[in-house]
Amino acid sequence: MIGPTFEVQTVDHGSQRHVVVRGEIDIKTAPELETALIELAAHQVVVDLSDVGFIDSTGLRVLAMARSRSDSDGGRLIVCTPEDSPVLRTMRLAGLATDFEVIAHPDELTGAG
Repeated sequence: MIGPTFEVQTVDHGSQRHVVVRGEIDIKTAPELETALIELAAHQVVVDLSDVGFIDSTGLRVLAMARSRSDSDGGRLIVCTPEDSPVLRTMRLAGLATDFEVIAHPDELTGAG
């Protein structure tokens, strides 16, 4: 097997949904993430990318479309990734980091859920 195993898991935390992603988000794995996020567009969703070591433009597109859908459907999409992560670095290089509400750890959400 090449690369880390990809996994998407949705966990309910009261009124919040956490979508926990592990592995690499690329053209092959992004559709699975997209499916999970489409189903949750009207909810408050924390996309936990703490265990993601790589994201390509396909993954960034999935996140951007999910944020747009969430905004349209009255939801809220929050990206959780450490400050020094490759995901946040890629989001910054693409000029997308400021388009998202980004937190370093789910515990940063106060009064939600």
